[in-house]
Amino acid sequence: MLSARPDAGVFPDAAVAGEEHSGFMGRFLAWTAVGVVAVVAVGWLAIALLKALLGVAVYLIVGAAVVGGGVYLYQKGKRAISRDQRMRNRIEAATSTYRQRNR
Repeated sequence: MLSARPDAGVFPDAAVAGEEHSGFMGRFLAWTAVGVVAVVAVGWLAIALLKALLGVAVYLIVGAAVVGGGVYLYQKGKRAISRDQRMRNRIEAATSTYRQRNR
């Protein structure tokens, strides 16, 4: 079949085949670009989510360490002063307060 187009040359179907081929290549490149953009977007989202989760985990760990350290120091201080010593200190403080009120 001869084509009426001047660029058809000796092989009349070559121009038509070239147009079909370029259309396929354009679609292929477009879908490849869409795929690459999708992979980059999903990766960016995953990294942002991972950063957020790790940030929360770090805050929880630091908070737990501070609370645990406070409890540890409180217990250690409580054990450092024996029960009798605490009682003596309370009685002395109460006596001192009583004397100051009754001057």
